[in-house]
Amino acid sequence: MNALFRMNITLLLVLGAAALGAETPADWPAGYWRGTLQAGEQELEIVYRLEMDADGAWAGSMDVPAQGASGLPLQSVEISGDSIMITMPMAGDARFRGRWTAAEERVEGRFSQAGQSFPMVLKRAERGEAGPVRPQEPKPPLPYRSESVRFSNLGTTLAGTVTLPGDDGRHAGVVLVSGAGPQDRDGTFMNHRWLLVMADHLTRAGFAVLRFDERGVGESEGDFATATAGQLAGDIAAAADFLRGHDSVDRGQVGIIAHSEGGRLSALAIENQQAADALVLLGAPALPGIAGLNAQAAQSPIAALQLAVAEASLRLEPGANPEPAMRAAAEQLLASLAEDQLAAFGGNESLIVNQLVQALGQPQTQFTLSFDPRPALRSAGIPVLALYGSKDQQVDVAGAAEALRDALGDRGDVRTLGGLNHFFQEAESGAPSEYATIEQTISPVALKAVAEWLRSNAQ
Repeated sequence: MNALFRMNITLLLVLGAAALGAETPADWPAGYWRGTLQAGEQELEIVYRLEMDADGAWAGSMDVPAQGASGLPLQSVEISGDSIMITMPMAGDARFRGRWTAAEERVEGRFSQAGQSFPMVLKRAERGEAGPVRPQEPKPPLPYRSESVRFSNLGTTLAGTVTLPGDDGRHAGVVLVSGAGPQDRDGTFMNHRWLLVMADHLTRAGFAVLRFDERGVGESEGDFATATAGQLAGDIAAAADFLRGHDSVDRGQVGIIAHSEGGRLSALAIENQQAADALVLLGAPALPGIAGLNAQAAQSPIAALQLAVAEASLRLEPGANPEPAMRAAAEQLLASLAEDQLAAFGGNESLIVNQLVQALGQPQTQFTLSFDPRPALRSAGIPVLALYGSKDQQVDVAGAAEALRDALGDRGDVRTLGGLNHFFQEAESGAPSEYATIEQTISPVALKAVAEWLRSNAQ
């Protein structure tokens, strides 16, 4: 299962709750809060951090320790007296609504998503979870320059950071693109700042690097949850155009480095707007997402249900409401299962169907299911490096590598790096549960491979 489906489905109940507090009506939400989301038989501890930003607006992030998820940005935090509403940029309109009780210093409320609603009580924590050691994150003083920048895509202003080598002259440029979003400019995920570490390494190697907050995240305008794939691909192209126009960048040498599902969007940006002169794909899918679901359908009844719902959505004409067809396909599949197969759903068939319909019916997910990046990469005529980790459990490494070798021919350099997971960390098993527990953010082997290839193909 690729990264987008893991975020939107496997963690669907996790990525959508909220934050809270206890002092005066003005400052009660500030600080760390803990709560337990009770969803059927599932119990998930969630830690929230709320703070007021420089403009006086509330913002925050959330951790889910059991999932190794940390620092996930909240889409919005709205405070009105003793009431709070938190919105997450996830499928199914995930929200938490609660009311602060000063006497008990807690917030009682409900978490809702995809038509389901669950109780949640949040209590103040003395401190947030202790942050793990991340030795690769850069610490000042730095041997390069850093600029805060803004650029636009059809009226939506996006914010980012350009890091530039300390010497004068023009340099080859690189735009960094994260995986399944929404992501901030540092690629903050599971207490790692993946894009920050990549940018630091490449800038020290002599490249000008742009990373940016995706729409609706950090300082960028827009709404990620409602954005189409075309808009997100346009954001990538706008970033590349901005970098080409920078005084310190050689406009004829701008590449894109894209992780995971960011590779699919980058292929669309290159197909539509010739956005790059070179492309690096890191753990990126090479086939339409529906192909991955087909491969997994025999593994479990839940995977078979996911495939049935997805196929029903793709059979419709563009613009048609997919929900009735998706629900009908789900009912038909569930009716065909034996009693022991239904047991895999734990009595939560209705909840799981609602989640699948909400997640798979989104425009971005429809794009992931249907878009094949190979024709776009074949016709682009630019060099492509594709790296995979041998322990990646989110991508079919052998299948993706073979598909790209066949599609790219001599223009493609496709490699599998031993012992690395989906985020190119040196890993034991490669399971997503390990991501947050590994101190290393990106293996030096992967960083070196990317920098050396760029020197040969984008400088």
